[in-house]
Amino acid sequence: MTHLAPLFAATAAAWGATPEALHGRRNPKILGPARQAFVLAAIRGTGHSYREIARAMKRDHSTVMAAETVARAREAAEPAFAARVAQLIERRGA
Repeated sequence: MTHLAPLFAATAAAWGATPEALHGRRNPKILGPARQAFVLAAIRGTGHSYREIARAMKRDHSTVMAAETVARAREAAEPAFAARVAQLIERRGA
């Protein structure tokens, strides 16, 4: 998680949450988009594998793969979401 921790924390902050909340299983409607944004930013901005990203999220790699699919659709449909992902990649959690 160490390499992805700054990006994970930045993603949580961008959605007004804590990293602990983002790790949790609650609030899928509120935090689902944040988790999806983290997945896209981690894939595009860091080159980490699904397994490494899943470990950072405390999830299974298949969950990360599913989140990527949903996130790509959300990105195409929601310009604001796409902009947030782009900002996360640009900052890389800094």
